[in-house]
Amino acid sequence: MEKLRELENEKLKNQRIQEQKEQEQEILKEKERVLKEENEENMKIEQLRLSENNILDVRSQPLRQYLADCVIPYLTEGLIQIYKGNPENALDFLVIIY
Repeated sequence: MEKLRELENEKLKNQRIQEQKEQEQEILKEKERVLKEENEENMKIEQLRLSENNILDVRSQPLRQYLADCVIPYLTEGLIQIYKGNPENALDFLVIIY
């Protein structure tokens, strides 16, 4: 009788261990699934970010070209004149020159 109880207890113990292992496996599977979903979402976000950056680059090209053609040359010349003249008030100096 005692042997039978020991065997039953051992069997129950083994069942609990097996159940615990199965639960741990399920938890791991769920974690892997969540990580995979997060990774997919992050990839989609990165693709959207790249797409938006490309759109912004295309849309900002005319403004960049205008600045490069019409503003930067005068700005550069003005900075050179400020450097050469070393005035007290650089803004007033630029207004007088231009």
